[in-house]
Amino acid sequence: MKGCLRKYKYIIFPLVLMLLSITPLCSQNKTLGYQNNGKYAIGFKSFWLIDHSRSFIYKNSRSSRPLLVNVWYPSINDKTKNRMTNADYLKIPKSGEIASELPEDYKHYNLEILAYQLFGKSLGKFSPKEKILLDEFLQLEHPIKRNSKAIKSKFPLIIYHQGFEASFEDNSVLAYFLASHGYVVVGSSFFGDKSLSVDGRFQSLEDIKFLKNYASKHLNIDTTKIAFIGHSGGAQASILAKSNTDNTIKAVIALETTQELFGISDSRWEDFTKPVIQNLPNMNSAILAFSNHLAVFHLYDLMTLAERIYITFPNSLNHNEYISQGIYANAIKNRLLSGGNKNLTDFLTVDNDAKNYLKVNNFILNFLEWKLNKDSVSENSFQETSYTLPIDYAYELITTVPKGTNEPKAYQFDPNKPIQPRQVWYLARTTDIDYLISILSYYYSKDVENPIYHDLFGFSLISELIEENKLQNAQRFLDFYKKRKIPIIQRFLSISKFSLMMNKPDYSQRCLLNLLTIDPENIQVKKAIQSIGAINEKE
Repeated sequence: MKGCLRKYKYIIFPLVLMLLSITPLCSQNKTLGYQNNGKYAIGFKSFWLIDHSRSFIYKNSRSSRPLLVNVWYPSINDKTKNRMTNADYLKIPKSGEIASELPEDYKHYNLEILAYQLFGKSLGKFSPKEKILLDEFLQLEHPIKRNSKAIKSKFPLIIYHQGFEASFEDNSVLAYFLASHGYVVVGSSFFGDKSLSVDGRFQSLEDIKFLKNYASKHLNIDTTKIAFIGHSGGAQASILAKSNTDNTIKAVIALETTQELFGISDSRWEDFTKPVIQNLPNMNSAILAFSNHLAVFHLYDLMTLAERIYITFPNSLNHNEYISQGIYANAIKNRLLSGGNKNLTDFLTVDNDAKNYLKVNNFILNFLEWKLNKDSVSENSFQETSYTLPIDYAYELITTVPKGTNEPKAYQFDPNKPIQPRQVWYLARTTDIDYLISILSYYYSKDVENPIYHDLFGFSLISELIEENKLQNAQRFLDFYKKRKIPIIQRFLSISKFSLMMNKPDYSQRCLLNLLTIDPENIQVKKAIQSIGAINEKE
């Protein structure tokens, strides 16, 4: 989740509060989800459950753990009900079993999250124009009827987990898209131990287990067809939950955990990667993983008991554009830049990232149809693709990894088929380094936009080689990037600086110390290490 929301303030301007208290009788605005929904009408309900086996501390008061449960489901179309708006999601229900102020506090918390996600700033810093645009977003209508009657059939269950510092409805378009195609989608608040922010670790795993058990007993679901979906930290939580659960889970879909770009030795993700590696025997369900073209999927390659599909998209589809709120954020940005009088939704229909987002949703649906409903036609959506010169990076790359495999298909040099990042990652530790460098040199003259020449890919590869003590190979790759003026040293320095900002001083220093093992005379790096040491001493 983009943005670092540390605290939230109860600063809500009057018009926003008014919009949260009413539902428009009619709206001409149509949103992303109208473009490819299925045959079912869509219902939505929201309610609180209490897990009495766990505690929750809120405002210094201890109670049993509350879970806000949100359910999108196939329903009977009720023409007497109004369609839901984005504002309606923030009408948090009350319950006599929770602290009286919790629903209102959580509404305000989610509004602040929305402000950061959509505008990159807190509500209190909004300009008059931004306030109007937020109001327009909140009025956007969706083809959903709140509390409409559920169809009495058994449908597959999807448990969706949002990312860190995300609002619970961050990917609502995907949720109701799946519901329209015959799935029950359950999301939740996933609180931390003592806060309203998303936990993403132990409490989330217990929440997922609790939600699964509740849904199995009280919702119209087929308990033989259950899948997890998550984005960012929620994708990490979904994988952790699978590694920590029984075999009733048939599929896991990860919308860019952010770890896909790095090796398993990168300690920034060790609270995610280590538990998964320890529980690899449990990773035996089909996996669909999304990321950008720089991804190497090192962790996923270890999951040899699972059939895996990797889909990488252009870098233009950034991390938050795998969820519907990220697409709305783009539309808002373009609307602000235009200065015209167009509606917000006018910017959704022409946006390439919006089209790619809908494509991601269709991949998800086809994967679920294939793995949960045994639809062989949907399997055809996952035919493997490869780069061909000239590479068109506007299109996704699909890689299929069968059970029992922990490496890419053998690479054979072809002047018209450039090597891929995952192939370089594997060959860098298993083949003659001179041969591999010659291949990289050849393709560099053909297409410098290939992800293997990106400084972030270089950082990831070199760092992993150093951690594996393959120092000669790491040295050769460092020389390769420096010779072509690819800013590899600057990437090491920037990641070190960012890690320090994110309160990870040990990693900040370690990545530069690693670099010094193969570039010992680099004065800039030495100065940066000294600076980190001085900061650590002050603390």
